[in-house]
Amino acid sequence: GALIPAFAAVSGRMQYDLFHQYTVDAHTLRVLAQLALFATPAAAPEFALAQSLWQRQEHLPVLILAALFHDIAKGRGGDHSELGAVEVRGFARRLGWTDADVDAAAFLVRWHLLLSQTAQRQDISDPQVVQTFATRVGTLPRLDMLYLLTVADIIGTSAKLWNGFKDRLLIDLHQAARRVLSGAAESLDEAARGQACRAAALAQLVASGHESAAVEQLWRDFPAAAFVRQRAAQVAWQSAALLAAPGVLPVVAAQSHAARGALDVFFLAADRDGLFAAATAALEREGYVVQEARILGTPSGRALDSFVLLDAHGASGDAARAARLCARLEAALRAPHAPRVHHSLPRRLRHFQRSPQIRYEPARGGARTRLALRCSDRPGLLADIAEAFVASGVRVHDARIATFGDIAEDYFELTDRHDRALDAARCEMLRRALEARRG
Repeated sequence: GALIPAFAAVSGRMQYDLFHQYTVDAHTLRVLAQLALFATPAAAPEFALAQSLWQRQEHLPVLILAALFHDIAKGRGGDHSELGAVEVRGFARRLGWTDADVDAAAFLVRWHLLLSQTAQRQDISDPQVVQTFATRVGTLPRLDMLYLLTVADIIGTSAKLWNGFKDRLLIDLHQAARRVLSGAAESLDEAARGQACRAAALAQLVASGHESAAVEQLWRDFPAAAFVRQRAAQVAWQSAALLAAPGVLPVVAAQSHAARGALDVFFLAADRDGLFAAATAALEREGYVVQEARILGTPSGRALDSFVLLDAHGASGDAARAARLCARLEAALRAPHAPRVHHSLPRRLRHFQRSPQIRYEPARGGARTRLALRCSDRPGLLADIAEAFVASGVRVHDARIATFGDIAEDYFELTDRHDRALDAARCEMLRRALEARRG
């Protein structure tokens, strides 16, 4: 506090949630220690990108000062990022820094949550999302510093928050934004992107021994969004699984992603209301946590749904467990109704339950409604949300599931049963259904 008076105000300041394990000052010191780790060989291979970016850094004092100030305004009321940016700007000017360095430090403090929030809350396979993010960041040096600060901030908050899936999300967004800022961005034209994905997936399938005619026949019932919103490798994997299936629905397949510590699962099934609820209940019963879900409807009225899963207990997956999951998910999809999953609330969570914060906004040019839901996390939450959708006559088309300690921040693209954006009455019905299931 002698050198930086504002730091005295956060010394010993507790953060009363299950998200932060440390006081503000202790957390800040852990963030600085994590940044220092990137400078050592011990950072590899888990933090290979961070280590590489650190070695190329030409603005280390800016990054370190931003790390020191990123939470300095907590406890004052208002947005601590905005208040902290003002604080660091004044301090950097007193140090005699150039305007460029002052602005960079203020940017990092003001937007230190931008990378993680964009990666976890939005569809970063959408070039427009990446373009908007990159425009906000503005320069490659700021992008690299923001990545380093984000990784250190997450790990310095709680080691439990870090996993391979989150690592991969941040790397993917960093690399996509780097391409934008380097002038090599992906086309924003959906038709061009879809055609490029289709061509790349076909090449992969032909190289693995599939006949192009059979692939094209299969793809006649693929929605255009399958090629726009998925990578070519994912389309190729799904297509290969469907070509190998006997032709009886549902078809379920899973593959492990060791690099991101996640399990990819998809199914093709006859579409019906409640299918998402049935799937989420089955996945939860098998001990998995949904991180992403994409729900696509085919021209013939089928559902092509995909999920990214993490093990709820952090266990590593194996082929036998994945096969068991597929069998039980297939059985759940065949059943007319999804059995309800009952959970008792752990004692440590009972004093941290919050009323849900619900926000609606237009999505996909007004064709859908985007639901932003922030509430206390707990076992069975997603299954209960899915039940609320069914009870309210709402269909899910996309889901992004983010958990920050004891807080769940989930985002869904929704329509009514006629595939129209939700009207005010439907939104209110859903709000009541969600509040009734708060746990």
